[in-house]
Amino acid sequence: MIAALAWRNIWRQPIRTSLSVLGMAFTSMLLVFMLSLQLAAYDTMKSSMLRIADGFGQFQIEGYKDDPEMDKVIADPAALL
Repeated sequence: MIAALAWRNIWRQPIRTSLSVLGMAFTSMLLVFMLSLQLAAYDTMKSSMLRIADGFGQFQIEGYKDDPEMDKVIADPAALL
C-alpha cells in the first residue's frame, strides 16, 4: 500500500521528483569529491612531512620493538650511512 502510494506520488509531481533526484545526485557527487580532496591533502601532507622530518625509513637498535625505551640508542649512527 505504501509503495503504491509512493509510486503514484512520484509521477504526480514530476518537477519535485526531478529536483529531489538531482539534489541527491549532486550531494553524492559533492561528497565523493570532498572525500577525494581530503584524502589527497592528507597524502600530500604525509609525503611532505616525511621528506622534511624522519624520511621514509627508520633505523632502530636490535630489541627496540620488544622494549621501546628512550635509553636504547644506536651507538654510532654515522656508521649506518
